[in-house]
Amino acid sequence: MTFGLNNTKWLLKSPVPVWRIGLRPFILFCLLAFTATAVLFALTTQNWWGATVNLITDPSYRSSNLPASMTRGKQHDRGMFHGQGTIFVPTQETDVWKDIVLKSSSLYMSEVPAGPHGNESFGKRGHGVVPVTCDPSAQVSETLRMKPLDFLKEFKNPCWREPLKEPIEELYSHNSYALASPSYHNAFNKILDQWKLIKPDPKYRLRCLPYFFLAGQPKSGSTDFYKRLIAHPDIVAPPSKESHWWAKNRYGMFLNFTQPIPFSDYVDLYDGVALKIQQAGISTNGSITYPKITGDGSVSTLWYNDDWWKNPENCGMTVPRFTNAHHVYAVIPQARIIIILRNPIDRLYSDFLYFQRSDKSPEDFHQAAENGIQLLNECIDRFGMRACIYNSSVAGKSRVRLRVGLYYQYLQEWLTLFPRSQVAVVRLEDYSAKPLSTVRQVHTFLQLRQLSDVEDDRVLAQPKHNTRRTSDRKLGGMLDKTRELLHSFYHPHNLDLAQLLHDDRFLWLEYGAQRNNSGD
Repeated sequence: MTFGLNNTKWLLKSPVPVWRIGLRPFILFCLLAFTATAVLFALTTQNWWGATVNLITDPSYRSSNLPASMTRGKQHDRGMFHGQGTIFVPTQETDVWKDIVLKSSSLYMSEVPAGPHGNESFGKRGHGVVPVTCDPSAQVSETLRMKPLDFLKEFKNPCWREPLKEPIEELYSHNSYALASPSYHNAFNKILDQWKLIKPDPKYRLRCLPYFFLAGQPKSGSTDFYKRLIAHPDIVAPPSKESHWWAKNRYGMFLNFTQPIPFSDYVDLYDGVALKIQQAGISTNGSITYPKITGDGSVSTLWYNDDWWKNPENCGMTVPRFTNAHHVYAVIPQARIIIILRNPIDRLYSDFLYFQRSDKSPEDFHQAAENGIQLLNECIDRFGMRACIYNSSVAGKSRVRLRVGLYYQYLQEWLTLFPRSQVAVVRLEDYSAKPLSTVRQVHTFLQLRQLSDVEDDRVLAQPKHNTRRTSDRKLGGMLDKTRELLHSFYHPHNLDLAQLLHDDRFLWLEYGAQRNNSGD
């Protein structure tokens, strides 16, 4: 907001000294106070700038009350919300859409808050949960109303061609990433340089999306793992590991939530990748195939769904029916998902040290963990797991990000949609012990050729990334009582995770053994 500044410039630029006129400072003070009050009021009542208040408590927001235009042609009676409800589905019911609707029912139905009174009580207790309104006349999100993309069969990576409708020099002039970030601006300039080398000017351009997602989790070695993964010659990296489009920038986080960033701007990020993929065709028996792939390393994609209530398809809901997993699946159902996890206890401590700038001694961490557990458990008892882990207002009340370590909750979202054969789950502890072996396994999962010994050496030669700062290492490890506290909190969730993955390694029973400090 610039209202206050724009309306007080005449005071600040006055040729008459302020101290000689007593009225003007008073007027300036009043204007600034009014502006601050207006901004605070807007943030708490109208959700400007994406204010994170996201539990709907008004029972009148029920899909049975939505106009016919909202249901878009087909109704499914599921008994949702606080009574019977309607699930809306886009008019164009593709097989993917039907799949999404059917697979999302079980998770949504498993947790519906008890009623509005509980929500209101929770809000009065200072947990930051207040009602959110939505526009029932809005259509579904961009990714869910798109026609299925016609991916080219000769490309291993999901790519398609579309007409080039504007001059090359203007391709990225309005891209939100380029306008908001100097580094992205420079990256797009480099892509333009590649375009200018193509003569004559092309009439079509190849567009590509990620073949794989390194979707989670933060402070689990994802950056280090990503750098070694993309050392494979058949992986072409985009300008940035993390564009955070699916979880955050669809809603405009990069632009302070002033406007969403459209899908086309996200695809633009892969134009340079598309050119390199296209140039690496292999001719075999008269036909050309394109074996190179690319990926998205945004670890927020797995778990960060705090803006779910901004999606029109979630209008009137108290917990999200559609999450990032549904949007990725709707656009790229064949995507391969890589998830790197770490003992949630160690992950939490690393996360705390990395993001906190003060008051982060082992004693401070213990106090923060105690308070965080109490807050999250109280929320879960009242409203259910999904209502609390997808609520940044609740998360913002704690100094520790406990919810990030509830891996089972996020993986079940993705495994409800994606077959297990398309999801690879890696433990940081295994990767740290055997980096080359782990990277090789993921290369196999991505259906890439095995590397030669020389290429393997290049993988191992990659420097470590995002290791713990020296100043944080000097603080030492967490207190034993904190580790016991966190083990009691996380162990039941780890049991669910191990059962889901049919792998007891995800119990992290070695939690009391050697600590791993190599996470990013």
